[in-house]
Amino acid sequence: MEKNITKKDLKKYLRKKSFAGSSNMPAPNRKMCRYICNISTASYTDVSSTLAVEIESVVSEKFKSMIIQAKERGEISPNVDAPFAAFWLDGFITKLLLSYSTVYYREEMKIYLGDRAFQDDYLIDRIITAVRRSLGTPHRWEEE
Repeated sequence: MEKNITKKDLKKYLRKKSFAGSSNMPAPNRKMCRYICNISTASYTDVSSTLAVEIESVVSEKFKSMIIQAKERGEISPNVDAPFAAFWLDGFITKLLLSYSTVYYREEMKIYLGDRAFQDDYLIDRIITAVRRSLGTPHRWEEE
């Protein structure tokens, strides 16, 4: 029998993966975020297309597969467009990564969220809520 994922499990996972808490983000993760930021700038146009195809084709297939499987299991709405949802999810995660790794986007996050910009519990709750709502997730999460 498959274990139901609780909100507590997701919080633990997100903390472990350093999606929340820029000050706690391990150096290799910060470095990878900076690479992503750098390869998306005009100064890297000669290699950006190649890197995008190599990196994003793998990521997009993984996201699409996860979304299709979740639809088949009834965990998200059957009406979710898997390619678009995968693109949205990737953009959402990329924006979060940039917010933790670059000064510009960190400041932007502070402008929008104020004091809560880097409060792990607040961000994790908002991330989970946004993803659930965008994918039409049934409200059957177990409480902590």
